[in-house]
Amino acid sequence: MTAVKIRQEDIIACTPVENKKIYIREETGHFQKIRRYLNVVLVTLFVALPFIQYQGQQAILFDVGRQTLTLFAWVLYPQDLMIFAFLFILAAFVLFLVTRHYGRVWCGFTCPQTVWTLAFNWVERRIEGTHNQSKALDKQPSSLTKVVVKGAKHSAWLALSLVTALVFMSYFYPASRLYTEFFTFSAPALISGWTMFFAVCTYANAGWLREKMCTHMCPYSRFQAAMFDNSTSLVTYNEARGESRGPRKRFSQHKDLGDC
Repeated sequence: MTAVKIRQEDIIACTPVENKKIYIREETGHFQKIRRYLNVVLVTLFVALPFIQYQGQQAILFDVGRQTLTLFAWVLYPQDLMIFAFLFILAAFVLFLVTRHYGRVWCGFTCPQTVWTLAFNWVERRIEGTHNQSKALDKQPSSLTKVVVKGAKHSAWLALSLVTALVFMSYFYPASRLYTEFFTFSAPALISGWTMFFAVCTYANAGWLREKMCTHMCPYSRFQAAMFDNSTSLVTYNEARGESRGPRKRFSQHKDLGDC
């Protein structure tokens, strides 16, 4: 058997050799603006929906104890599981169809992992400055200024994580009681425990794991490439334009090389 040597540059996608931290730079542009507005809408809906009242009761509530799901005028029971199965299958086909035509648009614009990572990065940029300033701060030796800045960032992250967990739990426990009971330490131990669990998960995921979740843990990122074809919209490397690398001579042919 002959061993085949694979060069690093021949690998289309790979995990970085060195596990270096990625400092996210805030970008501007048309699609970035669309993503920010869409993220604001999605987060607003996520926060607001548990507080909507319908006929004196929470409009959307999944009561685990009673095994019921309240959706405004409808109350669904375990025997209605086929409805959920149909809805999940329909949503999966819609997602696959969108992926087939527009590539990783779900991952880039609407995935909760992306939305919360960008929210945490926004907080980081407001406190530590630009991505280059964050990188420089990490390289600095320990000092009072560094401790204060890092402490402020992680405190803000923890607060955002706790709010996220409380909002999420509001879909499973009446929102009208959850916040008062949680902060007065009168909530059931199970509710408080799950709230803290989701807060820790949010903090670890959006604050520390970030892109590692997509690279190593997300199953969808593993098989979505199987849905791509020649008509799928993708951000890829144009080999004809980029190779061969290096400086160009002044009078050489620059057609299709970005020289206008």
